Amino acid sequence: MELDEIIQKQIVYKVSGMEKAQVKRNLTYQTTDESSLKCDAYYPAEFDGKTKLPAVILLHGDVDPGILKPEVLNNAKDWGGYISTSQLITTFGMVAIPFNHRSAEGRISKMWEVSSDIQAMLNFVNAHAEELMVEKSAIGVWAWSDGVPYLSALLNSAPEQIKCMVTYYGVMDLQLFIPTLPDTLTRAQRENIVHTLKAFSLINLLQEKPKAIPPIFIAKAGLDNSFTNDSIDNFVSNADTQGIAVELLEHHEGHHGFDWIDENEKSREIVKATLDFLKKHLADS
Repeated sequence: MELDEIIQKQIVYKVSGMEKAQVKRNLTYQTTDESSLKCDAYYPAEFDGKTKLPAVILLHGDVDPGILKPEVLNNAKDWGGYISTSQLITTFGMVAIPFNHRSAEGRISKMWEVSSDIQAMLNFVNAHAEELMVEKSAIGVWAWSDGVPYLSALLNSAPEQIKCMVTYYGVMDLQLFIPTLPDTLTRAQRENIVHTLKAFSLINLLQEKPKAIPPIFIAKAGLDNSFTNDSIDNFVSNADTQGIAVELLEHHEGHHGFDWIDENEKSREIVKATLDFLKKHLADS
């Protein structure tokens, strides 16, 4: 699928009137040496601006520099999938906040840079909750693909701020890469890489700090790579033993990105269940 086609794709589940959502666009949440990083805030069409609402932060993934240039993420929040998902969230009585973050460009060391963007986004929402009309005690995060590992560092630094989270087809254990590291690395290089892979592995956080993990909804694409799906299965198995509230739905015939590209009833069922999960833990709590 060509990049232009991916960018224009919309979420497969629709609700009548979702396109009428109110929007505050291009709010700067952090300025880096390279650029100003921006977010949008979507509100229900009937929002009167007087009542604080729960919020869902939309955390996009990354790109493989060998396939797509990192620059394509500069306006990821404006992709059709994130716009339509944001609009959909508002129909369930919540604020949706998609945002742009930098790319790690395939380099493990740069993951900390991306992580700082994501933490800055959460800090921005908390600091500007009054003007955003967001209820700070009811914030969830919905992460896709390569955005999922960043939840580990975010929860480790601010677990009390995230009331629930959603992960779509994301790797839950980057530590599986450790055996593949080249023998040519120096001891210091290897230690730094191993430290980073552990820091961005949700399975590691689950084992070391289980109370930091809030209720979680996991969507698994059956046709995704085995590396991703095995990590999801392992996480769910371990979460069960820790008593973590996990809701897992698998689209057995779904591709990576099924919520945008697989126009079928199972895709719509999983997206609808995702919204019900968010509403239950944020709007109805």
